[in-house]
Amino acid sequence: MALKGSLIDMSLVDLLQAFGMSAKTGKLMLEKSDKYGGMLWISNGLIANAAIVDFKNRATVHTGEGAVIEMIQWEDATFRFVPALPNETYPRSINRANEWLILEGLRRRDEHAGKRIYPKIGLDTRLRMVARPSGSTTTLNLNHEEWHVLNNSANANTIADVVAATGYPESEVFGLIGRLMALRFIDLEPDEVQPTEPLHPEMVTPFVAAN
Repeated sequence: MALKGSLIDMSLVDLLQAFGMSAKTGKLMLEKSDKYGGMLWISNGLIANAAIVDFKNRATVHTGEGAVIEMIQWEDATFRFVPALPNETYPRSINRANEWLILEGLRRRDEHAGKRIYPKIGLDTRLRMVARPSGSTTTLNLNHEEWHVLNNSANANTIADVVAATGYPESEVFGLIGRLMALRFIDLEPDEVQPTEPLHPEMVTPFVAAN
């Protein structure tokens, strides 16, 4: 049965994590406006291939890892997942793990949207851990720096405490906290910061479902 929805309600990161845990095989199609389209071929939970096309002339805009990284930066596209037919397989051109592609996409999103969150927080901003369902797992393998910041965030009152505990430069801690927030491991105390603004459409490449 096909799965449909919006990335506003369920992000591409969430979808890829769910597909990885359930070892899904099928095609995930993304759609935004009527100009561009994107498709990811999923094989046993892993991204096997990806492409972004221009609907107007049917030309390929991005393929492979680059297409995945671009699509991870989307926030307001619609999606449709169609499970594979029996014995259906997909050629593989992507060999990196899903978690690497996700983290690289989030890193680039942070770079392209520098004023998205960092001016809204400071060293005195308070952090909180995000409650995760009992027994839940994740396909993401955080690197050493991310685990170090995450572990210290659990016992810290403010970002300044994390900087002091880790010894990392302030700019690096802000970047690591931004990625951990995107992965929904930590969040900011709501009474300490205003809601973040969505990315401006010009900051991301539009995508649409390719058939």
